[in-house]
Amino acid sequence: MPLPPVAIPDTAQQGPRRFHAAREILARAVADEAFPGAACGVWLNGSVVALDSVGAFTYDAGAPAVTPATVYDLASLTKVIATTSMAMLLHQDGALLLDLPLEDSVFNLLSQMTQQTYEERLAKLRAADRSLFEWTDAECVDLVRRLGTVRRAER
Repeated sequence: MPLPPVAIPDTAQQGPRRFHAAREILARAVADEAFPGAACGVWLNGSVVALDSVGAFTYDAGAPAVTPATVYDLASLTKVIATTSMAMLLHQDGALLLDLPLEDSVFNLLSQMTQQTYEERLAKLRAADRSLFEWTDAECVDLVRRLGTVRRAER
């Protein structure tokens, strides 16, 4: 499928210079084979201020170059993005301590929840991850109780 043409708007003409450091990070990651290519953009105050790309579609020699018009399927990234964002917010709020094992942080977080905060967080999680719709409230509560019981038994 051919790529749609993309015209770089006037507001983004200075983007490569303005966001040079960010582009260098992406270029280094491509060189280190973290991923074969990336398209990026910055939207600020209602305007596109940068559109850029690095690398190629695959690691194969002669693979087509990624362009600012490249569209990626982000479905495989939604859980990673949601989990990372949630972890960053929890860390910012002091609820997730990065120097503790994850299980201790999860246990501490769950044990501090009231029924109301549990229900609010469950609703937010269900909104972010449709697979949790398959769980009943009773199953979620049971999981929280079992996690608490296991952690208490280990102490």
